[in-house]
Amino acid sequence: MFVCGLLLLQAQAQAQDGAGSAVRVSGGVTVTGDVYGFQSTPDSAEQGRRPPSLFRLVFNPTITIGEYITLPFNIMLSSSETNVVTPNAKNSSFLQFIQNPMNSLGFLSFSPRAGWAQAHLGSHVPSYSELSTGDEQVFGAGIDLTPGLFRFALSAGSSQRAIQPDSAASVRGAYARQQYAAKIGYGSETTFGHLNFVRAKDDPASIARVPAGVMPQEGMVLSTNFRIALTDAVGVFGEAAASAFTRDMRSADIEGDSPVPQSMYRQRESSRSDYAGTFGVDVNNEDWGVRLSSKYIGAGYSTLAFPYLQPDRLEFLAAPRVRFFDQHVNITGSVGYRTNNLSKTNGATTTQLIGSANVLVIATDDLSISARYANFGIRNNLVNDTLKLETVTNSVSISPSYTLRTEGAVHSMTAIFSIDAFTDYNVVSGRQGSNNTQTLMGVYSVSFMENPLSISVTGSRMTNDLPVSKLLLYSASFNASYRLFEGALLPSLGLSWSSNALGAFTPDRQLLGRFAVQWAATKSLALNVAVSRNDYRYGSSRPGVAFVELFLESSASWRF
Repeated sequence: MFVCGLLLLQAQAQAQDGAGSAVRVSGGVTVTGDVYGFQSTPDSAEQGRRPPSLFRLVFNPTITIGEYITLPFNIMLSSSETNVVTPNAKNSSFLQFIQNPMNSLGFLSFSPRAGWAQAHLGSHVPSYSELSTGDEQVFGAGIDLTPGLFRFALSAGSSQRAIQPDSAASVRGAYARQQYAAKIGYGSETTFGHLNFVRAKDDPASIARVPAGVMPQEGMVLSTNFRIALTDAVGVFGEAAASAFTRDMRSADIEGDSPVPQSMYRQRESSRSDYAGTFGVDVNNEDWGVRLSSKYIGAGYSTLAFPYLQPDRLEFLAAPRVRFFDQHVNITGSVGYRTNNLSKTNGATTTQLIGSANVLVIATDDLSISARYANFGIRNNLVNDTLKLETVTNSVSISPSYTLRTEGAVHSMTAIFSIDAFTDYNVVSGRQGSNNTQTLMGVYSVSFMENPLSISVTGSRMTNDLPVSKLLLYSASFNASYRLFEGALLPSLGLSWSSNALGAFTPDRQLLGRFAVQWAATKSLALNVAVSRNDYRYGSSRPGVAFVELFLESSASWRF
């Protein structure tokens, strides 16, 4: 019914004069369907890796009213729960279904008056700054106002669904979490100052049973971030933040003075507060530049809007870039230092040294060579050899590319050679942990001028010198496509073969075939169908075990 209403609105709008049309509807809708089949040898205990069927709908219409009002919708629905971010709901309710991060339903933006005002209804990600909020999806409402140099944003909603724990079904469970965020500031893209506030709180009463190892939490963050353009080429940026975080809301209250009102945030035995900050300098000239940055995260600093932010660390990073010989030689790199345990509450302090360099040489219009080197080292300050941690990872790769143009075709050839060496210097575990990987790959492709045929061939060999034995992997693939009816119909065929062997075992072998057809039926309608078959047979590591996968993919996309 909703779709029909939009189409009716579009038809009414198109019936008007094009130049004077007050309402316009545009956007697209995509429907996909996947069917999966799996067979294995009897008593092999092999399991399929996909659901038997999965259907998705992506619908993103945009209604434009006059010159100043835009209403974009974004609706994504999946026939089954496929999220990997939050615990799965065994039997999800409708509200849990639409709060699933893989599904979103509702207004995504509302922009009246030349686009300086924006509203959010449904799933959205408020992204304010590096230390406040930026990667946690919220199901609720929000606004963003940017009239002139003024900046104001507000967001409120659910950032975590309530999931009842079920150990029999391997459902861990989770508390419902509400998140509120606000930002106010002034400035342009090059020079600005913002004040950010984030508050997140779990509801201990949102689930009937207490999940094992999961505690209801709450926290708040206040930060200010800025950027100042000193000249056209030089700018400084940074952020200062303070957080209050409670690891377990069930812990006892603490009596005493607090800078935060108890009605807003209750101090508990598991509460802690700390600070964090960043500062950096950007220098951007035409042929060279450098970014110098630093970051400090206190041991007690936590923002539930960045749940994977690592606390208790200090790091510095320098990232220069330079171009020579009329931009035919481009060099970029970075070197950084990181240390943790600033609070001295852990038994050891770990330091990390990170460095990388990338070089691109454009020798001629047809020949280019790229090279990369990266180094990552980590160590702690323990003197006991059995507990001492010291590892170094070195990675080197070089890749020449050559393009040969003839009257009838364009040939492209690329080779890639890389070495990755991981060395563990621990006297006990070092021998078992160290390993080296070498990879050699070649890619050849040809596109014919008079014949709409494209072919590519790839081959690779990889060895991994593990402490126990050597892993040897060979692979080869062939892909071809042919354009029909002036490119409206594109059938393609892909074949790949791989063999991998560990030590004295005979190799496992895989044969994968895929046939696909893309059809641009009209300028607005596109159809895609693909069928693939994967045959996998184990070697002597699992004698007599094999499985076959069949996968059918289909999609229809319509732009209006």
